[in-house]
Amino acid sequence: MRKRLFRNDPTPTIWWYTAWTRTKARFIRTYLGNIWIGLSNLLAVCALGSVYRFIFNVSNFKYYFGYLGIGITIWGFIAGTILASSSIFQATKLKSLNSEFTPSYFFLEEVFFQLYCFFQSALPVLIVLLIIGVANPLTIFISIIPAINLFLVIFILSGLIALIGAKYKDLAQLIPVILQLIFLSSPIMFYKEAMGRAYVISKYNILYRSLDSVRSALLDGKITILKELLLLPLLIIVSYCIYIYILKLRNKIMLWY
Repeated sequence: MRKRLFRNDPTPTIWWYTAWTRTKARFIRTYLGNIWIGLSNLLAVCALGSVYRFIFNVSNFKYYFGYLGIGITIWGFIAGTILASSSIFQATKLKSLNSEFTPSYFFLEEVFFQLYCFFQSALPVLIVLLIIGVANPLTIFISIIPAINLFLVIFILSGLIALIGAKYKDLAQLIPVILQLIFLSSPIMFYKEAMGRAYVISKYNILYRSLDSVRSALLDGKITILKELLLLPLLIIVSYCIYIYILKLRNKIMLWY
């Protein structure tokens, strides 16, 4: 029997399963399978860390490895989700028109596909950080709430970008440029002290602030628990409203293609 996410919601709740099968299909017929997601990310972090430790004259390589590894891993999730969402409705046009699956289904599937990939890419990095003593179980535990808030922020932004991108196709061409500029102008691969007064650019960047909240909790155990707890219900409400709005516009979205 097909289940619904909400009453009056025609979207089957199997998007979480099809999103997972997509991660498995990426590495079909390979010996390591999904392990390649985490392994490739870990190798990239090791290579970048080995080079940039000298470029930025890093004294504490263990801490910098964690700083870089967490930053790169989270940014991969942020950029991948937003970039895919900018053209998700165009990419799934024929599937929406020729099946019972609505645009909201494909949006949820894409977001959770990116989330599954993020979990698998982050796991090896976290294991290494635990081994070298940069992170510990307590910091991982207290970073859960900032991580949930991060996901909700990306869900909201991705939903808005998906809707705008369905209406205005030029957005899908602009998003990669914007993401690249945000990445280069944010202290993700380098410490914020290196930016000097230019740090104000990142200070008001919601993507970087969300990333930094998780990274600070993981590495330093720094978390403003009251702010995070107050932010959580607000983000949940906004995320719910975004999803309901996508549901209501499902027929109009198909006409925007």
